[in-house]
Amino acid sequence: MSDSEIVTPLNVADDVVKLLPETVFSYGPVLDIASKQGEFTIALLRRFGDYVSDKIYSVCTSKLAYEFTRKVYNLLSLPIEHIFDKFTSYDLIKHDYNQFYVPQEIIDMNFAAVIGNPPYQVSQGNDAEANNRAMAGAIYPLFIETAINLKPLYVNMITPSRWMTKTGRGISHEWVDKMLNENHFISIYDFISASDCFNNVEIKGGVNYFLYSSNYSGPCNFVSVRGRNRMKSINYLNGSNVGFVVRDVAAQKIISKVQSLSSESFMTLVGPNTLFCDCAKGILNTNWDKYSIKPTPEHTIKYYLNKKAVACGFAWIKPSDMIKSYDVVPLHKVYIPEAAGTGNDDQILGTPFYGEPGSICSQTYICIGYDPDKNLSEVECHAVIKYLRTKFLRYLVSIKKNTQHGFAQVYQLVPMQDFTANSDIDWSKSIEEIDAQLYAKYNLSDEEIAVIKSAIKPV
Repeated sequence: MSDSEIVTPLNVADDVVKLLPETVFSYGPVLDIASKQGEFTIALLRRFGDYVSDKIYSVCTSKLAYEFTRKVYNLLSLPIEHIFDKFTSYDLIKHDYNQFYVPQEIIDMNFAAVIGNPPYQVSQGNDAEANNRAMAGAIYPLFIETAINLKPLYVNMITPSRWMTKTGRGISHEWVDKMLNENHFISIYDFISASDCFNNVEIKGGVNYFLYSSNYSGPCNFVSVRGRNRMKSINYLNGSNVGFVVRDVAAQKIISKVQSLSSESFMTLVGPNTLFCDCAKGILNTNWDKYSIKPTPEHTIKYYLNKKAVACGFAWIKPSDMIKSYDVVPLHKVYIPEAAGTGNDDQILGTPFYGEPGSICSQTYICIGYDPDKNLSEVECHAVIKYLRTKFLRYLVSIKKNTQHGFAQVYQLVPMQDFTANSDIDWSKSIEEIDAQLYAKYNLSDEEIAVIKSAIKPV
């Protein structure tokens, strides 16, 4: 089976199907849309008993998964013909112009519920990149959409959680907006760390299982799980009005307070990760190596790059090597590593540093202060660096950042500050003192401050 196909532990499959109502089988049969080893079939029988044995159907993810599932059906004396053998799960998500091509025999079954743990991703890019999960495009939203299009009463699945924060590669923001704003989710159990569900499997950004019904419209019973700690809220998924799911229940009040006192996001200072490079042409990207170790009469632009390539962390390039963003070169700016941590640990951001006029960076870094219309001074840049090191900022980043990547959008919830000497924040103070000023500025309670301090370790 593909490494994007993860077998669900039986205890987890049990928990997933517990969300289904007791009466679900009175409305029709149930379909496992992505069977691998018949684990959801077993869970359904354990939950509802043998009387539903002729009402469970399965589509398998592959021929191998079919054989595993067939063995389970044989052992449980279930009808083998209830395993569809003319197509696989992947055939169900073939589509063109949003038109899905699901076999008619599936449609005609009028399933009461569609359940399962669908494949998560497909590799994108060249062969060298095929094994890099960061280069994988999400396909589980296609399975969710296919399940919904079958018009069952319920959709009951376990998937990665990256869709909630719009940070998964290949996930349509428009699709997420639709899922959030239609308010059809009855319950979601969201695991911040996937290891709480799957042993020895890394799924960046965690996983969740849910119960969805097109016939329901209302608030969602949302349970956030972090180890043994569970926090529950009953709210609309976009209840914080930020355009994504705030997965940390404790963060919702903090966000509300910050937003009530800020009108502009720090994100507007943060440049794209392709600010200077052309990835398609391989120009100034991570692997580009046509630089000079020392400055020369031709190589006059300082080029910050990965220290694995050059131990000191910078080299020199010619102005003619650049293809865009020429107006950023003379600016004062701040560079920060594009990647930090795993998305599941407490390393939220890397170490920022000052970028002097006459410099640019590779894709290893994100450039802050890239817009000539928001020209920062050197003093303001050092204030920005201190802001980036605060627990306050990194906590707000952590709410949306659930992979290693620190693209501009992870700063969405971070409020803009005045970084000049006239600021209401005294940037000459220590990081701890600046944090205290920020907590006071946004009227955070002792309890809310404790949440931030416990979640974020000092730099």
